[in-house]
Amino acid sequence: MSGVFFWFSVLSLVFGAAIAPVKKNVSTQAAFVLGAAGGLFAILAGLSALFGARFGITFSLGYGFGAVTFGLDRLSAFFVLVSGMVLLPVSIYATGYEVRGPRWVFAALYDLLMAATLLVFAADHVFLFMLFWELTAVLFYGLVSFEDLREGRVGAGYLFSAASKLGTTLIFVAFFLAYTRSGSFGFGEMARSSIPTPYANAIFLLSFVGFGVKAGMVPLQLWLPDAHSKSPKPVSALLAGVVLNLGFYGVWRVDMQVLGAGPEWRGLLALLVGGISPAVGILYRIAQRDLSRFVAYSSVENGGIILIGIGASMLGWAAGLKPLAGLGLLVALYHMLHHSASKSLLLLGVVDHATGTTDMDRLGGLAQRMPLTSALCFVAALSLAAMPPSGGFATEWLSFEPLMQGFRLSSLAGKASMAIAGALLALASALAILGFVKVYGSVFLGRPRNEYPAGANQPPVSGRVGMLLLAILALSLGIIAPYWIRLVGRASAGIVSGNISEKMFGTPSVVLQPAYPNFSALSPTLLAAALPLLALMTAGVVAVVWLPQSKSGPVWASGEPFLGGAEYTSPGFSNPIRTVFYPFYRPTEKVKGAHLHLPDSALAGGNLLRGYGGVADVGHSQDEEHPIGRFVRLPGVRAGGVRCDAAVRDSPEREPQHLPHLRADRSRRGGAVSGGREEIMQEVAREVFSKVMLAWDGSENAATAYEVACDLADRYGAQLVAVSVVNAPE
Repeated sequence: MSGVFFWFSVLSLVFGAAIAPVKKNVSTQAAFVLGAAGGLFAILAGLSALFGARFGITFSLGYGFGAVTFGLDRLSAFFVLVSGMVLLPVSIYATGYEVRGPRWVFAALYDLLMAATLLVFAADHVFLFMLFWELTAVLFYGLVSFEDLREGRVGAGYLFSAASKLGTTLIFVAFFLAYTRSGSFGFGEMARSSIPTPYANAIFLLSFVGFGVKAGMVPLQLWLPDAHSKSPKPVSALLAGVVLNLGFYGVWRVDMQVLGAGPEWRGLLALLVGGISPAVGILYRIAQRDLSRFVAYSSVENGGIILIGIGASMLGWAAGLKPLAGLGLLVALYHMLHHSASKSLLLLGVVDHATGTTDMDRLGGLAQRMPLTSALCFVAALSLAAMPPSGGFATEWLSFEPLMQGFRLSSLAGKASMAIAGALLALASALAILGFVKVYGSVFLGRPRNEYPAGANQPPVSGRVGMLLLAILALSLGIIAPYWIRLVGRASAGIVSGNISEKMFGTPSVVLQPAYPNFSALSPTLLAAALPLLALMTAGVVAVVWLPQSKSGPVWASGEPFLGGAEYTSPGFSNPIRTVFYPFYRPTEKVKGAHLHLPDSALAGGNLLRGYGGVADVGHSQDEEHPIGRFVRLPGVRAGGVRCDAAVRDSPEREPQHLPHLRADRSRRGGAVSGGREEIMQEVAREVFSKVMLAWDGSENAATAYEVACDLADRYGAQLVAVSVVNAPE
């Protein structure tokens, strides 16, 4: 039955793409409905293959390629299952999504992308694997650069295409080397052949890097932030939930299943890259102000956690420790499933269509206008921050167990790498909580920061249904984790002999026992049942003890009525981390310029700019790899270079006089961020003094401007040059 369900899935998607151009309104909706049907059939195909016999269709291509096979073993069946569980709700969401462009073209590309992806998982031959691998790259390029109104979409598509070509070239060379030693293009024949160790090592390095490009592993993740931020939301969700998994599938299929157990250094490499990726991903993620780019760097972090499991499995396999090898592989597959569900949910909740922006500093208060979207995004944030009772908590808890078994390895390098990876994972886990507090607090809580959230509204019913299905899946991965782990254990047994999940169930069955005795036990199910009781107890204590003594009143700030605007910005949440890790970020600061203008109705009574809060309009740009570069400490200039105009009163008889830009262009790396403040302010003081002197008319306004210039000069040590002006002050 698994074969029947699989081909029904592929045919549903191909047929949906074929009918999309027929009647562009009706057929486009039908294409997305058929996409949802393809997702449902993919789920049934994956479950049938995991719990039943594998299927395969073999035929001959001729021309020297030999017999080729389409089929599902337990590993590929699991990937088909995960893809279906993401495709079904995302397709339901897409039926109500208003794309900025020809909708029928979008629907056709969407369905074809998923059909090609499923065929990659089923291909058991190098030729078919590479054919559909490249087809997914071409289709995804079209979807990334699809929406006309998204600035930078073409560049994002080109960057993805270039990265994809690099990865494909490396994979092709690896397959060519494998063919020269095995004499076959079939994965099964390659695995059964005896490939010499030097060739096997070269194949591993080439394929690991090639597949790592698609998986977005550090330092090959450069294409990922732009691809997420420029893609339509359904495409971005498929990128996180399905497309990235292609890279991990290649690592498992080629580097583990085809090459088999290898030398220890392979596991050390995977563990090293896996340990660095979460730390780098979380640090860059915290510094982001754009919601889509924040989520993209979260994918880098979670991809690193998956690689940690793969590295631990390789080390255990090389050392002959089958429980460690099986546990590492199970944890990696389980975390991939959690990431696919939770990240797709969060990306569907990105509010750019409703608000017109993904800049977290321009959002806020959306929980009041979009309560259901807010609640569902809270589930995603809870899971990605690894908080109970979500699936993220269960997967990250289990991710530490193979790392803590590192003492069982005989080599010092293996023990040290396990310990280092564990420390980096602990750092990333702690900072992940801060990151999602930042994103949820900045976007959904507080008061609106500007007019953008005013037009915000809930997605249509289809969008809410799709998000709700993903939220249920994300929560179930934690609440009924033991039953999901049994399913994942079947997939991992396809690579490492033996189902490690059978050792992880005690009495009662909802308790997870450690793979090795005397380690730790965990029951996410019982924890999920206890948390609501604890919440009710806390609420009862508050209601009895605190509420009777409390009084309500208007919100105030500094003794005045609160009118908004004092909420934490997204940089405010992350400023302590940016300060501590400043040597890591090494920002490049580029001050584009500073100017000051003198409009009418400025500060009354000669008030000197309220402590110079807003003297300069300073713009800051940053390199892509240095996101902290936008944050500087200039008086009154909010992080990110927000415009703050300073002024003194001008004569009502004249039009406002605007001073020209004060050029203070410079570029410097490292050093204290505030080191250039005096230079800019000295230049401002000199320019203001010069203009005031040249336009002196003896009025109160001129005197006030003169005070500003002199006070600035005194404060920042500027040397003012005297200008000979009639009636000027002495």
